[in-house]
Amino acid sequence: MFQQTKDNTIYIGAKQYLKDIVKSIPSNVIVFKKLPGLGATSGEIENKTRNSIIIEPNVPVIVGKCKKYNGGKAIKLLGVYEGKTEEQILDYLNSKVKVKKIIVTPESFRRVKDAINSVDGYNLYSDFFLLFDECERTIQDVSYRADIVLPINDFFKFKNKAFISATPIMPSDPRFKKEKFRTLFIEPNFKYKETLKLVSTNNVFLSFKQFLKKNPREKYFIFFKSTDSIGQFIRAFDIQQESAVFCAKESKQKLKANGFSFVHTSLEPFKKYNFFTGRFFSAVDIEYEDYKCNPTIIMLTDLVFAPHSIIDPLTESIQIAGRFRRPKDENITLKKEIVHITNYDPVLQSMTRKEAIQYVNERFLIYEYLNVYLTAATKQGTIDALKEMLDRSEYKRYINPDGSRNYFMQDNIIHQYQTNAFYHNSKNLKAAYQGTSFFNIDDRIDEFKFSDKDRKASGQHAPLKSVFEIVVPILHEINKPGYNIFKRINQMDFLEAEYPKAVSAYRLLGYERIKELNFNYSKVKTAIKQKEDIESAFGLVDFIDKNFKVGEELSSSQICGRIANGIKQNKLYNLKPNVHLLQKYCKLSNRFSLGRKHGGKEVKGYRILEIYHNVKQ
Repeated sequence: MFQQTKDNTIYIGAKQYLKDIVKSIPSNVIVFKKLPGLGATSGEIENKTRNSIIIEPNVPVIVGKCKKYNGGKAIKLLGVYEGKTEEQILDYLNSKVKVKKIIVTPESFRRVKDAINSVDGYNLYSDFFLLFDECERTIQDVSYRADIVLPINDFFKFKNKAFISATPIMPSDPRFKKEKFRTLFIEPNFKYKETLKLVSTNNVFLSFKQFLKKNPREKYFIFFKSTDSIGQFIRAFDIQQESAVFCAKESKQKLKANGFSFVHTSLEPFKKYNFFTGRFFSAVDIEYEDYKCNPTIIMLTDLVFAPHSIIDPLTESIQIAGRFRRPKDENITLKKEIVHITNYDPVLQSMTRKEAIQYVNERFLIYEYLNVYLTAATKQGTIDALKEMLDRSEYKRYINPDGSRNYFMQDNIIHQYQTNAFYHNSKNLKAAYQGTSFFNIDDRIDEFKFSDKDRKASGQHAPLKSVFEIVVPILHEINKPGYNIFKRINQMDFLEAEYPKAVSAYRLLGYERIKELNFNYSKVKTAIKQKEDIESAFGLVDFIDKNFKVGEELSSSQICGRIANGIKQNKLYNLKPNVHLLQKYCKLSNRFSLGRKHGGKEVKGYRILEIYHNVKQ
């Protein structure tokens, strides 16, 4: 844990930036700057006293910084990420720029290292200050992005170096202690807490939709770690032309292939609905001049459809809220609306920090035992079996190539298990938020009869019987007198769009009749047809009552023409318009002569003697 004292705390004012109170970030420190947006990265870029390498977790922030600082032909700040060649890095190192500033992703650091080492006059480890920005990402992302810690071994070789973040996680790597790292707190001397609306729900989709309907805004900024769900939401809300998605290159290709037009890997002009995936959660500067409004910031977590969409309340929520930079015009007061809509999973795997450390240590011990046996083994069969066990061991992910422990992977599992515990219930998550110094919590429960679990169980691959068993009872419940009308409309709109057969069956037959049929779709379909036939037949009775009169004399062709209109109006296309059909609805006389046409041909027909009010079979 970070221990804050008077000796390791520097205070900052409301209108100050880090460069106003610290001329240069000191070496061998983990800077806990408390608030995002204090200009730490910008301050290092503008620091003319030393060459710097700044490691940023994702490309968008690098693109943004280069756009900000590189005016004209001269490249003052070199951004290095996928696509940048060593030749381009060498050109910059040999340029007339006196103080070199390089901003790079962890994966591309090796190219920077190789380029600097190949230039005479530079010593990588003594001539450059290395700043690892948003340092908590090394722990949070390493489980699915192993290369994020590639620069760590080099990091400790630098004479001048620092970790920095508004939300750092204390690393357990013993080299920090060996290098005598200390913590430096940047403490605001002003009130900075912001209100966060915590919406605990059993249906993230419906709660999100309900929020948008009840709270019309100029722009929404929506943070969600699921590209698939983002695509589904945009389609379901029919907002394709009003939406922009900001995501990684791979996700962009996927969305583009599915017909989405406005998909970007870096910040572009905003639309009404702006969706951001995880790579935009930290470090990216969203300048006021680009969004020009009081931003409505919505975070979404859906543990049913996207378990990986967990948002850490102690780090990621703070970073997300901090993406929106204050206006340069001091006369403009910025008001943020921050919302987190989430469901929960009470059985999500979790451990206390102590339990997680014990878990990791036990697995490491077993791994070491297997290695000892492997070293001592002499028979090839034993050697092969032990190697296979080691290679297949899940714990191998926690081991560096040299056989040492990967402390960042260890910290990752500890952090993940602790974060999972927050999402067991709303009480835990609220307490976690209240434990930060960043948010005041305004929480509410938002429950629906149709839950996320129901939505998943009745998905497109579910049998119709299962769909009916889930959806029809819910339709029955939400249409009872006294049920919240807004929630009824919200759920009915969704259910009609997603399950038209179930809704149509419910409206025609009702809950009790479908239940009698054991929710069997084949039986329901037959019952619907019978009901429609009867209702249509009654419609024809009504038509005949209005269009045929007792005592009226009609020819056979007149009868057929008139009754054909009734068949068409009632969609009874299986019936044939003839005298025999009319005799089911009316008592007719025997056929008799009605007279002759102008050509002298005799016309025969019938007189209507009585109109029945029940169909004669």
